[in-house]
Amino acid sequence: MSISAKYEINWQKKYGEGAYGATYAAKNKETGEEVAVKKIDMTKMAERAILKEVGLLEQLKHPNIIEIRDHGRGEGSARHDYLIYMECASGGELYEQVIKRGIANTMPELLARGLFTQMLKAVRYCHSYGVAHRDIKPENVLLDKANVIKLIDFGLAHSYPRADDKSIDRSEQLYDVCGSHSYAAPEVLAANKRLGHGYDGFACDAWSLGVTLFCLVAGFLPLERASDRDWRYCKLRDEQATDPSASTTAIVHRWYSRPCAYLSAEMIDLLDKLLLIDPKKRISLDDAVDHPWVRELKLEPPPVSADSSEERKRSAEAALAIDDDDDDDSYERPVYRSVRYVPRDPTDAHNVHDGMVDEEVEDMPLYLSARVPIEETGMGVPTMARQHGNINLLLGEETGFMD
Repeated sequence: MSISAKYEINWQKKYGEGAYGATYAAKNKETGEEVAVKKIDMTKMAERAILKEVGLLEQLKHPNIIEIRDHGRGEGSARHDYLIYMECASGGELYEQVIKRGIANTMPELLARGLFTQMLKAVRYCHSYGVAHRDIKPENVLLDKANVIKLIDFGLAHSYPRADDKSIDRSEQLYDVCGSHSYAAPEVLAANKRLGHGYDGFACDAWSLGVTLFCLVAGFLPLERASDRDWRYCKLRDEQATDPSASTTAIVHRWYSRPCAYLSAEMIDLLDKLLLIDPKKRISLDDAVDHPWVRELKLEPPPVSADSSEERKRSAEAALAIDDDDDDDSYERPVYRSVRYVPRDPTDAHNVHDGMVDEEVEDMPLYLSARVPIEETGMGVPTMARQHGNINLLLGEETGFMD
């Protein structure tokens, strides 16, 4: 029996859609097992690239990584598609949990810890086999009925050489500017082979995990993208360089006039260490496993000298302060827009109607809103929008052919 004849696919029940294909509900006709089938368009992704992803998933056997059941080319009208049958994670995407909660009802740390710890285990397991995922984000994390997470979509993954003694050779620098723009690490977006600017795949996974964790507990993205195209990144880079002890979490919240007192000190500390722009200073996943927040421990207070205690206090108060001065020209506030809504300002010649955005507005710093105009959130913080992974982020939203 052919693989296509073995399964019944429900094309009306779509679980999700990415840049290179979509996932649907299916059933094994022999066993009755409910599965999911990922249909990949081979006009967008070469078969060898697909087989590389399949090979990785067949190699990586872990409770928090999606498991493959079958795979093969489609038949008949689907002959240009490649079908990958996987275990069904019926709890949906982690992204949906973030969107459902929004910014007014963010995920409690207890729940976030349980999910993040599973993600951490999955990614560390991948790293133990020399595999850097390179597209970690809430959309690529599924949940089953028991809230067990399943890491998916290894289409952009890189495999480092692994010796017989299980040691990993990471001496090779990576240069692919790939992933999803709001989750890709700064060094990924700055990669340039001609200039010799490469990156380490494990460190970029740590950054992406940090962005994902930030989304879980804050309900919004810390940056549009970690590059000079985003003024937020430029401000964050400068502040981290000027004051290495500055809290990234507090800085980001300050942009939107929000205190971050709703987060524990341990949570803030872990986020700050994962979101360090310098990958050499960023916390490794091996160290993240032992972080107090992950282990449900309290941070040990650092030794404070009499001379520095008052200065530290003033610095902390400044970082957490809410800026209520709308007339302060020294602070550049963000510009928001939505796929369906543009705030109407009669003094702004670039404001347009019917949800359309002109080219000049298109170049402004962006947080896409999935549903809600920012005035209706009541908090001045933009919501998130689904992002597609891309083999070449230099193409913008356009999808590159994956060879």
